[in-house]
Amino acid sequence: MKNTWTVVIPIYNDAVALEKLLNEIELTNLKNGSFIIVDNGSSDQIMLDGKFRYNSKVKFVRTENNLGFGGGIKYGLKFANTEWVGWMPGNLKVHPKELNKIDAIIQLNQYEFIKGARVGRDFKSRIKTSIAGVIQSLVLRKNMLDTGGTPTFITRNYIKHLELSPNDYVFESFVLFTAHKYKLRKVRPKIIYGNRIYGSSHWQRGLKSEIKLMINIYKCVRKLE
Repeated sequence: MKNTWTVVIPIYNDAVALEKLLNEIELTNLKNGSFIIVDNGSSDQIMLDGKFRYNSKVKFVRTENNLGFGGGIKYGLKFANTEWVGWMPGNLKVHPKELNKIDAIIQLNQYEFIKGARVGRDFKSRIKTSIAGVIQSLVLRKNMLDTGGTPTFITRNYIKHLELSPNDYVFESFVLFTAHKYKLRKVRPKIIYGNRIYGSSHWQRGLKSEIKLMINIYKCVRKLE
């Protein structure tokens, strides 16, 4: 019997990207997977109207308020009932066809935790990721390189460990750390990352926002020691 999985994709005021994403999902043959799109408290009218074309493998849910990146994921996971659950961005940096790599690993029944390792990114992005990873690894004394790499997939019995996770982008650091803490069998497949096709980041707005994120990560991971 095939292992089934669900991937949660939080979206915030990115209607154009969502329309393109849904089209790509429809064109990608993912027999064992389904999708939960979380409208994470969007305020633009197009998102509020919810007039999107999607197939039976896509469920659309909405929160009235923006719960943050991690909060949106946790909200979406409440609607998943498959053996494996995961999440990925909806900004098309990751094409849905990359989920074929995840599906192949899931069917092996050898791992409990799957987290993409990003490849194909520009030099500046790789440097920032490397610095953040080294700092977190030194503080926590665990391999915390590329914590933001997705898609990330976990087995259902792992969800209970996410209850105390932060609701912002530090969520990814929390998830990877706890996977190390509970000694889950891990694998990091190479996932091709492109550039954001539509819209703009809601948190990456220059050096000040990058420093703020690093401070938040540091505060969070210190609590995990």
